[in-house]
Amino acid sequence: MHEYFEQLCPQLIAMGFNYTAFWHGEPAEVDYFIEATKIKTKNNAMNDDILAWNTGKYVMYALCASIYPMIDKHANMKYPQEPELVLKLDEELAQKKRDAEILKMEQDFLAVSRALAARDNLIDEPAN
Repeated sequence: MHEYFEQLCPQLIAMGFNYTAFWHGEPAEVDYFIEATKIKTKNNAMNDDILAWNTGKYVMYALCASIYPMIDKHANMKYPQEPELVLKLDEELAQKKRDAEILKMEQDFLAVSRALAARDNLIDEPAN
């Protein structure tokens, strides 16, 4: 039985468990640590998988943005300007982006309105 613990100790230390707690602590601590390590390992594997999936998605965007316009001259496929997941997870950042887009649309609308009005001589162009 002692040989089993002699083999288990270095494995647990390599995973981050405390040497003193292993030899002098409660056996339940080891069980909790092992269970927590399993959960942590599973979560890390899931995060790695999500990262790999997102990397593939961005590669697909890059390929589509560069190749699709060669096939269809009217294609408007563009690579994203910022990470999509960040905007999905960070609502405040997403709201700022929406506000900036609305402001840009308002500015564009006013510029077109001024240009049309100036063309029709309805208003004087502001001096620059």
